[in-house]
Amino acid sequence: MPPDASLASGAAPATVDAAIRRAESIIAAGSDGYRSESPRLDAELLLAALRRCDRARLLADLREPLAADDWAGLDRLARRRAAGEPLAYLVGRRGFHGIELRVNPSVLIPRPETELLVDWALAWLSGSSERSPEAVPGCSGGVGPKGQPRIAAARRVIDVGTGSGAIVLALAAALRARGASMRQSELQLLASDVSTVALATSQDNARRLGLDAWVQFRQADLLPEGEAPYDLVLANLPYIGLDERAGLSRDVSEFEPAEALFAGRDGLALIARLLGDLPGRLASGGAAALEIGYAQGPAVRALASAGFPEARIRVHPDLAGHDRLLTIET
Repeated sequence: MPPDASLASGAAPATVDAAIRRAESIIAAGSDGYRSESPRLDAELLLAALRRCDRARLLADLREPLAADDWAGLDRLARRRAAGEPLAYLVGRRGFHGIELRVNPSVLIPRPETELLVDWALAWLSGSSERSPEAVPGCSGGVGPKGQPRIAAARRVIDVGTGSGAIVLALAAALRARGASMRQSELQLLASDVSTVALATSQDNARRLGLDAWVQFRQADLLPEGEAPYDLVLANLPYIGLDERAGLSRDVSEFEPAEALFAGRDGLALIARLLGDLPGRLASGGAAALEIGYAQGPAVRALASAGFPEARIRVHPDLAGHDRLLTIET
């Protein structure tokens, strides 16, 4: 008998609080060695999604009666979470850099670490990329070539391998919030992905966020062919090596799309391809920023230096001190 059998048997929980506690017990028990690190929070967010309310409202209604259908749905979701299925896929959404994105098993779940890439891009566009990534969110502007703010001088920005659209849509939302105008800046935001299913997800997110007029989507294997040079290239490509798969948590290795995670034995196959394509595709005075693996700094710096020997190339750490971002400024 599984550890949660006594809790799961009998009548359905009568209240919201009782349902959360029972779902927490199911999730905490885990399955085949998998254990969620936050079973209580998972249970709350699953029930909030079922009841179509936010967590704060749910916690204010703990004594409210619970419909039998709600418990049946929560019980199913809790067991899927106990087996390792990611919470973001179960609730169908994930917050990222101040926006909420729809996610599904065809796209990678956005991570907080990737927000550093968005912060760096915003700083570069406002002319202040000299600052550390930690200081970027508060940047107040700066100048680019010929004394212009880069947001006025830059023309074409592309998010390569966009997936859910997290990077390009967070960038567009931040620019809109700062009062940027597509007409004033003449800035083109583009996003590419080889997967039509991923592109459909990112386009749906753009529509829901009211950003569909801001971003043009392209189906392409990395950079689209036959287009003008780009002023800023952004990418969070797969960078996990196949040899690392066994060390990943089950919620990653068994549920997120392999094509969005793995890139050859060393994880550098796609990053190396993109860096090899960039010379001639990056405009003079342009820049690129790529998310990288925690120990890939020396290798990607060497790859970037081979194509851009005169550029300013840096590897930036994340908040844990690990290699996380490669930037190239020409």
